[in-house]
Amino acid sequence: VHHGNGTEDIVKDDPTLRYISTHESPLYPGTGPASFTGPHHNILNLPYPSATTSASYLALFRDKVLPELREHAAAENALLVVSAGYDALGADFLSTSLLEPEDYGVMMREVME
Repeated sequence: VHHGNGTEDIVKDDPTLRYISTHESPLYPGTGPASFTGPHHNILNLPYPSATTSASYLALFRDKVLPELREHAAAENALLVVSAGYDALGADFLSTSLLEPEDYGVMMREVME
């Protein structure tokens, strides 16, 4: 839900690292436009609109996130770090995202394939 501006700041200057952020926009902290790719083009910001449903979010995940992960996972000694906030759940009051608990399991299974 919230753009990881601190993580992005750490990663952006290291061309050996890749950072992908999905985040509701507009929402705090107001950072992470899709146009920002970093000085080494190693940043992929994927802002999504308020009230995004599971189906829309999973489509974004499959169309944008998974291809990026697969492209970069082929590198020798690749390491994937997942920072998954659960405030994208429909029952959470911090956002208007409408994910279901099962969606997190679906995404993790697809990452592991």
